[in-house]
Amino acid sequence: MKGGVVNIQRLREVLGIPATHRGALWLDSYEYAARLSGRHPRDLEMSVADSVLALFDTHRLLGPDVVALPGAGFYGPALAELVQAAPNGDAVAALREAWRTSSGGDRLREVVDGVANLVAGTATVALVLPSPSGWLVQAGAEAIDEEAVDSVAMYLAEHLRTFAESRIAAIVLDEGAGAADAATVADLYRPILNLAGHYGWASGICAQSVPNVAALLGTVDFVLQRESSIDDVASHWRAGDAVGGGLSHAWWADGGPLPDDLAAGAFGFGIVPCDVEPEVVLACVQRWRSAAGDA
Repeated sequence: MKGGVVNIQRLREVLGIPATHRGALWLDSYEYAARLSGRHPRDLEMSVADSVLALFDTHRLLGPDVVALPGAGFYGPALAELVQAAPNGDAVAALREAWRTSSGGDRLREVVDGVANLVAGTATVALVLPSPSGWLVQAGAEAIDEEAVDSVAMYLAEHLRTFAESRIAAIVLDEGAGAADAATVADLYRPILNLAGHYGWASGICAQSVPNVAALLGTVDFVLQRESSIDDVASHWRAGDAVGGGLSHAWWADGGPLPDDLAAGAFGFGIVPCDVEPEVVLACVQRWRSAAGDA
């Protein structure tokens, strides 16, 4: 819904974050949820009930403002078969067929709605999917060019129409360990961003490197910077920009150190690590809430 979300305060309103929370806390905790449930993430993705329960239990424990649901794995098994069956291993054709037949998509929609129902009033659900380039990598594309990215963006947008009635608050296109290129997002991801705006979903980009945050925020509603330090994103928080980050692996491992003057617009984002003890993880979250002045 670009054009309405222009800063962290507006994003908080769109995501329904309680007024008692000054900033925002967005945790990528799917693998951590699998760890706590004693299951492998791929096993969870095969069971709607197990996925919903694991995510809800972790939400009750950590209490983030947003429950991030990574969707790629739900399509994995069917996509692998389709890639093998596609002529010359055509990645674009395989992805198109996976989304046309909604292989994995039906199960993902059930998980989205199940989690949304359980966390209603305390959090919202964000659907996290690979960017068009990321999907091509997952499908084993040997070469990734603009034409392929443009085609995948169009087919993915068409598939996302099947989520029209789902209780999604935001959609995230994840560039993985790569960089987010503002021109690529603006020019080639447009079908997905337009669809998100049509359905009232906030749209965002997640990446390891974000060279031009200002340009990206002219196209999407928020940016998530993976493995960034608090120093990396503090200036954006002070400016009220909708830029999430700061909660890197090192932050969790060090016990969640925070500055005394944490900005009121602090937008904490990070992956909850599976190799840090649960007691330490919980203490880090509590320290964040206390520093952010959350009631």
